[in-house]
Amino acid sequence: MITINASDAQLDRLGLSMEELQAINPQLILCQFDAYGGPLRGPRSDHPGYDDLVQATTGIMSRFGGGMDTPEEHAHFGTIDVLGGYCAAHAIGVALVNRARGNGGSLARSSLIAAGQLIQVPFMYDYSGRAPFNEPSGRYIKGEDALYRCYQAADGWFFLAINRATQLGTFAELTGLVVEPDNLPALETALEALFMTRSVADWQGLFKTEDIACQPLLSMGQWRERQLMMADGPDKAVNLAGKSSVAFVRYAHHPCGHTVDLIAPNAIRSADAPVILPVAMPKYGADTRRLLTALNFNANQIDEMLAQGVAATEWSKHYLPL
Repeated sequence: MITINASDAQLDRLGLSMEELQAINPQLILCQFDAYGGPLRGPRSDHPGYDDLVQATTGIMSRFGGGMDTPEEHAHFGTIDVLGGYCAAHAIGVALVNRARGNGGSLARSSLIAAGQLIQVPFMYDYSGRAPFNEPSGRYIKGEDALYRCYQAADGWFFLAINRATQLGTFAELTGLVVEPDNLPALETALEALFMTRSVADWQGLFKTEDIACQPLLSMGQWRERQLMMADGPDKAVNLAGKSSVAFVRYAHHPCGHTVDLIAPNAIRSADAPVILPVAMPKYGADTRRLLTALNFNANQIDEMLAQGVAATEWSKHYLPL
């Protein structure tokens, strides 16, 4: 199996199109991931791109920001990067099953544009009796309604999430407020005043006993200060499952040549296996000569490819990992 991040045009130039690869090995699976690719060709099919560009293209920024005049990036962790990778994993699974049934290799494809449209499917269809598309949006929106939004406490902000089906009665007992789902604006005003009377920790403790979600809101800098560990320190082999869902790792001697703080890979955790801190990835191009030598190219041929720009031993002198 070959996994590559490239457009159709790039694969053609490299001689790695699905047709050319299957001529070499009919059982081969090609997992192709790109920005604007899909089953049909379009005006942007061969354009390079990344998460933010596709957010803008698909309207995510407009929806999140409240309109074309105030577009906003949705999150900073890759709103559709992760989903695109998840879709690619599913496509690979289908291709493996298809091959196991005797149907040979195939193309497993995913793209940012496909992931961006997938998460917006509920907003793409109109039908008789459909409720209005009136989702809250804009720079000053704090949440969906009184029961699912950010609130300010006496010493900071937190996010409150109430399960309407099972937690309304408990919530009313804890706060002393009668919860009326049909009168959420008035409830919201009352909650704003109530939550300002106590600290975030107080509200967390109160709601935790009833399994009501109450999450403190911190800046990225604050999270890093609280959850920073050293990749080269004594905790480098720590099981990240015991950490907060947001943690940071400092690579003091990263291959890129800089000290780099990266988000730890523990936001998603398995119930049956530990999440171990991986080693730093080598700088792009570090293995170019070794791999070309293994493919039986001699030193002169490799030097010529490097001189022509066909191959490279580094991406950029200013490279930083994401």
